[in-house]
Amino acid sequence: KYRLPFPTKQENLTAGGSYPDFLPSIAATYGANGFPLVVSPTNALTILYTIDELVHWVETNKAWLDDKLEIHGGILFRGFLAAVFSPPNFERLALTIEPNLESVYLGTSSRTTISGTQVIHTSSDYTGWRIIPAHLEMSFKPVFPKRIFFYAHEPNEGAGGETPLVDFRQVFRD
Repeated sequence: KYRLPFPTKQENLTAGGSYPDFLPSIAATYGANGFPLVVSPTNALTILYTIDELVHWVETNKAWLDDKLEIHGGILFRGFLAAVFSPPNFERLALTIEPNLESVYLGTSSRTTISGTQVIHTSSDYTGWRIIPAHLEMSFKPVFPKRIFFYAHEPNEGAGGETPLVDFRQVFRD
């Protein structure tokens, strides 16, 4: 694990951009290429910020996030417990980052749309003990998803049910 410098409040990453008081700390993990980039609150009190405040931060720093996503291949928002406590809040955050998410899942395994959302589906309707190996999501389609998002409403308590995250750019290079 290593830390990346986060831009100071003096750096203007977006035209007219501002930085809220809960400027997240940044840590990159999982190898030399920093996959994924982890964005987390700076202290225990900032986990109580609302979805409105997190969405505002994302909107204000969209160019920076897009740049970091290109560099790191993935961004993990960790520790924003009050803001992203429900599937509808996660959907709002995801649509702020990528407004053109598909509402219909056309993949090969059965999935269910989560109640109260339009674009959030279960990762799979298979039972937790079934192994789904790492894969390129919907790579069989002529136009595959530009971005995908994962949300863990309940932490995994036992064996099975994990969703592996793989930097396939690195797999290709190796």
